[in-house]
Amino acid sequence: MGNANVSKGTQALRVWVPYAVTAVAVLLAWEVVKTPVAMRAPPEFGLRLSPGSPEILAKAAEALLVTGDVDGSITLSDAALAKAPFNVRALRVRGLAASSNGQVNQADEILTLAGNWSLRDDPSHTWLIQQRLRQGNYASAFAHAETLVRRRPDLYDRTFRLFTTAAKLDTRAAPILANLLATRPPWRASYLQSLYNDEGMPVLISLGILLQNTEAPLTDAELRDIYQVLLRQSRLPALRYLRAHLRRPALQPFVDNGRFAAPLSTALQPFGWSLATGPGIELLVSEDEVSDDNLALRASYRALAPATMVSQLMTLSSGAYLFSLRERVPAAAEGARFEWRVVCLESNREILRHTTDLGNSSQDTWRSASIAMSVPSEDCQTQQLLLDARPADFRTSMSAWYDDIEIIGAPGA
Repeated sequence: MGNANVSKGTQALRVWVPYAVTAVAVLLAWEVVKTPVAMRAPPEFGLRLSPGSPEILAKAAEALLVTGDVDGSITLSDAALAKAPFNVRALRVRGLAASSNGQVNQADEILTLAGNWSLRDDPSHTWLIQQRLRQGNYASAFAHAETLVRRRPDLYDRTFRLFTTAAKLDTRAAPILANLLATRPPWRASYLQSLYNDEGMPVLISLGILLQNTEAPLTDAELRDIYQVLLRQSRLPALRYLRAHLRRPALQPFVDNGRFAAPLSTALQPFGWSLATGPGIELLVSEDEVSDDNLALRASYRALAPATMVSQLMTLSSGAYLFSLRERVPAAAEGARFEWRVVCLESNREILRHTTDLGNSSQDTWRSASIAMSVPSEDCQTQQLLLDARPADFRTSMSAWYDDIEIIGAPGA
C-alpha cells in the first residue's frame, strides 16, 4: 500500500514539474522585462512595478520635477543615487532641482559631474552652457555646446546662433571660438557657411584672421569660398580688409601668376586668373612653340559677340603704375583685336586699355608693351584686370599668346 502511494506521488510530481518549471521561467522572464516595461510606463505605475529600481526612481523624479514638485523629485533622485551613485539621470534631476531651489553653486557642481560622466546627457550640457555664459566662461560654455552639436546636426542652427551672438557681443568670445574651430570639428564647414550673411560676416572675417595664427588656418578652399561670397555680395571693403590681413595671396606682385608658372587651379580666386568658358572660347597655358621651356597663355576665340576671356581681381592703392606684358600673334585676323583693360569695380571706371592688333601677321614674334596707368584715390580701391575679345563683323578665328604680365609702381610715384 505504501509503495502504491509513493508511485502515485511520483506520477503526480511528474505531471506538475513541467508546470512548475514553466511558472519559474515566467517569473524569471518577468523579472527580466519588468524594468524595461516600467521604464516605458507612466512614472507612478513604474514605481509600483519596480519600486527599488534606480532607473525607475530617476525617471519618476524627473517627472515630478517637470510638474513642479521639487521636493518630491529630490526625495526620489536621492533614493536613486543611494542605490546607483553613477546614475546620470538621477544626478541631473538632483542638480536641476537644486537650481530650482536657488542653490546654483550646488547645482553647478552636480550638473558638471553629470555632464562629465555622460557626453550624451543633453539637459545637463544645456544647463551648463547657460550657466557658463552667465559666468562669462566662454571656453567652458562653447565646450559644452560643442559636445551637443558634434553629434546632433539638428542643433546646428541654435548652437551656431549662440556662437555668433556671443562673438558679436563680447570680444572675449571670438578667440575662444577660433580655438575651437582650430580643432577642425566636423561642423566647422557648416558653421563658416552659416556666417555668409549680414549678421555673421563681421564674425567670419574676425575668425578668419584669428585662425591664421593657429594650426588650422582657413584652407585655400574655405578662403576661396569666402572671397567669392564677399565679391558676389559686393562687400568690397571687407574683401580688401581680409586679404590685407591674411596676405593670401601675397599683396605683391600685383598681378598673381603673371608668368603662368604655377597651375591656374591653385589660384585663390578671385585674386588669380579666372578663365571664361563658353562657345568659341579656348584658353590654354602651354609651351609657346617659340621659346623652349616657357609657359604662356594662348587665347583663341571664334564667335561674333564680344566676350571677356580672362579676369583677375586686384587691390591696388591709389597712385601711378606701369602695366607691361609680352605678346605674340601667330596669324592675322583683319578687324579683330584683344584688349587688356583695368576697371574700377566701385565705379566701373576704366583706367587702362591696351589693344593687341591682330591684323598684322608679321607679329609672330614676341614683343613687349608697357603702358602707364593711374589709380584714382576715390571709388577705385578694388580693380579688375580683364582680357576682352573683340571680333570683326564676320565670324573670325582669332588668337594671341601672352606672358610676363605685370603691374609695377611707376618710378617716382
